[in-house]
Amino acid sequence: HAGIDALVVRLGGDEFVILLDGEVTLADPSRIARKLLVGVRAPMRIGHTTLTVTASIGVAFTTAPASEDDLLAAADEALYKAKQRGRDRYEVAVVAMGSDPGGKHHGTAVPAVGDPPRAGKGRHGRWGTG
Repeated sequence: HAGIDALVVRLGGDEFVILLDGEVTLADPSRIARKLLVGVRAPMRIGHTTLTVTASIGVAFTTAPASEDDLLAAADEALYKAKQRGRDRYEVAVVAMGSDPGGKHHGTAVPAVGDPPRAGKGRHGRWGTG
């Protein structure tokens, strides 16, 4: 997407962070999360075995200045919600600065509307793992 820079960082194990900078709207990280889910779901053939992997994704989004700690905490909270709600999906936490007298963020979960159906499972299939 023109006007957006991205940096992918591995935190450790199976945890990654994608930082987007530039003219980013809420639709951009949601679009990227959906594309990642589709890519991860693609069946892998190893010998005579076909493996299917799924992922859970937590997204933090803000238009206001926010600390790295607040954004990571919000993304982690969204990831936990994605796993809690059945996995193989993404959740978005919108970081609203100044909404908590303690200076912490509040996240609003936005459902993963429009996620592509899992192959062979239909639109109402199981949400997988992360």
